[in-house]
Amino acid sequence: MTLDTTDRILTAIATADAAQLAQIRQAIEHRTTALQQERINALPVGARVVIGNEVRPRYISGLPGTVHSRLRGKRIRVEIDLETLQHADERVRKFLREGKFLDTPEACIVPVA
Repeated sequence: MTLDTTDRILTAIATADAAQLAQIRQAIEHRTTALQQERINALPVGARVVIGNEVRPRYISGLPGTVHSRLRGKRIRVEIDLETLQHADERVRKFLREGKFLDTPEACIVPVA
């Protein structure tokens, strides 16, 4: 995208009415979702990730790990770092009591750059 194109977009936003802003906001949300899905789809097994803020329960948010495998239904199995588990609080250890793997929705995965 050129600087001229960016300036035209910003001018259009600055002069838009409420209905036009709603359309712009919706277009941005759709594009952002599409870009996030592209990043998730491109994650290979072995990629470093962090459990994102959208996950429930919230206290497992931020756990680092590695993509172990892809599961059905847009889920990814993440192998949580052992060092993290050793230093995790009791709630996290209880939540992951069956092992070091966490099956989580794709939307809750944040790739580490």
